[in-house]
Amino acid sequence: MLEVRDFTRAANEYETLVREEPNNAIILNNLAWLKTELGAPDAVTYARRAYEVAPESPEVADTLGWALVKDNKPDEGLTYLQKAAAARATDGNIQYHLAFALNAVGKREEALAVLQSVLAAEEKFDRRVDAEALAARLKN
Repeated sequence: MLEVRDFTRAANEYETLVREEPNNAIILNNLAWLKTELGAPDAVTYARRAYEVAPESPEVADTLGWALVKDNKPDEGLTYLQKAAAARATDGNIQYHLAFALNAVGKREEALAVLQSVLAAEEKFDRRVDAEALAARLKN
């Protein structure tokens, strides 16, 4: 379902898994990510639950931060994204999320610096096109 980007069906399956394993950080985090991608109002709730179970996980911090940013809470989301980005400095997706949040709180130059750094690495990552587009907008 994820490969074909059927996020709605995948989220339904993850909701079933969460009922079976309510404290599994991986399941909670994956469901939170899916809900964020779908724009579901309960994405932050699942992301917070995952973070309560696994506060040291950069991936979980990234999901919570991104869910908060997408829920129009960029200041709060930035805290978690900074933590995730510090732990995963070469993860392009996390760095893109950080740059997006920095820009959302008015830190345009910092956002551009993050993007330039991650794009210079020329590594593939899912949000690369989005990162390139944001960098182009910030340069103008």
